[in-house]
Amino acid sequence: MGLDNLSQRSRFWLFVILTTGVLIGYSVLAKFLAGDDKAKKAQATQVEKKADKKDTAPSEKKVDDKQNVAANKEQEAVKPPEPVANPREKLNQLLAQLPSATEHTLGDDTTKIKVVFTDRGAAIRNITLNEHEGSDRQTGQRLEADASGKRPRLVLVTDDEDHNRLKLQPSRQFELLSYRFSLLNEQEQVSPELAALPWKQLPGATSEKVSYSVDIPAKNLKVTKNFSLAKDTYHVEMELQFAAIDPAKPVNFTYELSGPQGLPVEGLRWKQFSFRNYVFATQDADKPTTVYRTMEGVEKLKKDGTPNSFTLNDPKSRKVFLFGGVMIQFFASLAVVDHADGEATPYLIDKVLAEYVGPDADAPEYYKERQGRMTTKLISTPVILDKGQPQSHKYLLYAGPTKTLLLDYEKDVRPGLTKRYSEELHLNQMTDATDVTWTSFFRATGITGLLVGSTNIMHRLLENLYKFVGNYGIAIILMTVIVRLLLFPLSRKQAQNQAKMQEQMKVIRPEMEALKKKYANDRQQYAMAQMELFKKHKMSPLAGCNGCWILLLQMPVFLGLYFALRESMHLRMSSFLWIDNLAMPDMLLRWGDNFATNLPISFLYLGPYLHILPIIAVIVMYVYQKLMAPPAMDEQQEQQIKMMNYMTLVMGLAFYWVAAGLCLYFIVSSLWGMVERRFVKKAKDQAIAQWQDKREKMLNNENKPAAGVRGKLGDLWRDLQNKADKRK
Repeated sequence: MGLDNLSQRSRFWLFVILTTGVLIGYSVLAKFLAGDDKAKKAQATQVEKKADKKDTAPSEKKVDDKQNVAANKEQEAVKPPEPVANPREKLNQLLAQLPSATEHTLGDDTTKIKVVFTDRGAAIRNITLNEHEGSDRQTGQRLEADASGKRPRLVLVTDDEDHNRLKLQPSRQFELLSYRFSLLNEQEQVSPELAALPWKQLPGATSEKVSYSVDIPAKNLKVTKNFSLAKDTYHVEMELQFAAIDPAKPVNFTYELSGPQGLPVEGLRWKQFSFRNYVFATQDADKPTTVYRTMEGVEKLKKDGTPNSFTLNDPKSRKVFLFGGVMIQFFASLAVVDHADGEATPYLIDKVLAEYVGPDADAPEYYKERQGRMTTKLISTPVILDKGQPQSHKYLLYAGPTKTLLLDYEKDVRPGLTKRYSEELHLNQMTDATDVTWTSFFRATGITGLLVGSTNIMHRLLENLYKFVGNYGIAIILMTVIVRLLLFPLSRKQAQNQAKMQEQMKVIRPEMEALKKKYANDRQQYAMAQMELFKKHKMSPLAGCNGCWILLLQMPVFLGLYFALRESMHLRMSSFLWIDNLAMPDMLLRWGDNFATNLPISFLYLGPYLHILPIIAVIVMYVYQKLMAPPAMDEQQEQQIKMMNYMTLVMGLAFYWVAAGLCLYFIVSSLWGMVERRFVKKAKDQAIAQWQDKREKMLNNENKPAAGVRGKLGDLWRDLQNKADKRK
């Protein structure tokens, strides 16, 4: 019996019965699944309990297995099972049992970096760059000097970024330490017992070296961390020494090395790109000359703390880890695998993890996607101490500029350090990477390498000009003028092409207008007639693109100049005129926070400061574009030119947050372009005269009858074309 034969009332009751049955069945199934999950969780808890007992049992106590079993059964019968603390609570308990933390400092105010260590985790609390000033988180402006007139230095790595560390739980304080060493358990996780290890500082520590040691009986392992710092470098040497407590017993373990914490943001109110990026580099195990870089912003991380995981030991494409950590615009903190020059990089790391740590509480709401704190973790390859033979893994903990080339222009740097960082350890990949996924075509054609080379040339030009004039603002102006002078021959050729095209358009414009009226309703015939018109006057249909190839030749130079100004850490805190910092907007006048300047829309956000340089830059670029724009050949091109003019004005909103150094470049470049028009006027007149002369000769030659068979064939072909046109 089908449903069609049931009455309306029967259908209603059938619906009620089916719905009730489905709900009852769902409830029963949910309870069954919940009970199954509880059983699994209880079983997992018991397994974890047993594993923890196994890991923390003292090796020196030996009791008969039968006695252990009997004792355990008796205990279980008498005592109820104790609740298992969650990992964070367990970590708090273990940390509370450790002695009070002691600190030790490597370096002083005369070294390139100063590093504060703690025996809590044998880790780093903070790293200060003595050569660079600190800045305000909100504006990026330099901080006020102290009573002695010295300005605060830049703290690149810290466990107390918000200055509230003591208010946090011990476990959270511990997690914010940088370059901690932990062991992984059988589940490939870091348990509290294998994280909160009782490290002890060894005797003999100085301002140049310090060592920490810990015994881990559960793993039959003794670990020693040796740190040393040289006065003229931007890294701490870290050696991990592994030895067996009992050489007769096997040792097999995997460790985790946490990454840097607390890298600062400079200018929360105006940052237009990712505040922080995680970065790591690898090389092909089979082709060591092939180096890959991975770099992504905080917006690519999951906010629930689930890390982005990168496995390097894939048999199909095995990669050797070179370095990894966190970078901001001008500086980075990295763990670098150390090796001697000429030696192959040892394979120490199997996996790289990048994870979200937490938000920047003081960041504007509409920057939520780009803001946030992050760190990295390195998972080692399995370490096996064969026959008790000790091993050591060596790293450099780098804390310095992302553009290592610039160390060539810094005082009191160890000779050869730039080459070691850039070429031997491949730290130049932070800024000079040529393997970015979306540029694979450009890399294969050599375009990316050309841009990198051009950028490095511009860096060197800027630094040498600074040595000569002593001010980076003036150096930027001189560099822009020098580059434009070197490109003047190409600019002259481009101006000639534009002048010739303008003259051509004057000649054919009346005929173009006539064709538009004649073929107003037939676009195909209009296009064919237009081509014939170009052919008649010996013009290229692509006349509007005569200067494109010249522009393409200039692009690597201009892009190199642009990237150099974005990368240069020396523009940071460099003043010029009213500008306090050439690496940030000029902030001429504070007009305060109000509804108009603090709209909750990123594109319309103006902030509490008036920036005058971007406004000047957009006005000058608009005038320059109006002067340089070629004449429109038709209404469509005329609309495109108008749209470009409007876009230049709209672009002013995006330009509003451009760094002052870049604004100087755009202003000077556009002004030079206007001045350049006067220098090329004679060349433009010459180009027009040459084209007119050439056109007249060609037209005269066309009117002359051709001699011989060729001329007769040409006349015959023209007659056939005329007859065909008449039939149409």
